[in-house]
Amino acid sequence: MRRFCLGYRLWQCNACREISKSNWGDINSTVINKIKKRYKKISNVNFINANLLDLKYESLFDTIVSFETIEHLKEEDILEVFKIFRRSLKPNRILIFFNTIYAKDVS
Repeated sequence: MRRFCLGYRLWQCNACREISKSNWGDINSTVINKIKKRYKKISNVNFINANLLDLKYESLFDTIVSFETIEHLKEEDILEVFKIFRRSLKPNRILIFFNTIYAKDVS
């Protein structure tokens, strides 16, 4: 099984470390470097420093796990991200998507 995982907190909850092969991505190179250093003994993970909007994968992943990533995008880029997710997944595979909704104070 091949997964692509996005989101710093996702790494903290082990979702992508305990599987056979995983790509873990973040746009922040500082985050990538900290995670690589902390978990240097884990060999089944490929760390990718990239912008989600620039990913060019085609039918590669069985699962994509996105944890608190969308809120960092411009509103006009959100639909494009879901198109990228769809293109990157193998046919009939799974997107696990979690996002915290922040309520604005309208008073």
